[in-house]
Amino acid sequence: MAIFIGVSYLIMCNLKYGMNLRYANMWDMPLRVLALSQLLALLRSAGPWRKHVIAIAVAAICAFELREYVVLFVQYPLYELVTEGLLRALHILKMP
Repeated sequence: MAIFIGVSYLIMCNLKYGMNLRYANMWDMPLRVLALSQLLALLRSAGPWRKHVIAIAVAAICAFELREYVVLFVQYPLYELVTEGLLRALHILKMP
């Protein structure tokens, strides 16, 4: 998965007019699997509380993702995730 992400990233970064962020959606699932595998590796020695800690960590990540969804698609209904719209939704750029 890491090779797929790396190779596809290199291809997309070399597009003539840049990469549209909607194409980055193909990296969602591989990145989530890699994050879960790293979480499991980090908590390998957590002892008897391992399952509980993993469940809490996954729930926290899901809550963070849900919050991002609310910001990007409910508060600022962005159809196409262009850079300017994302920066305004995240309050990095000020509203005109």
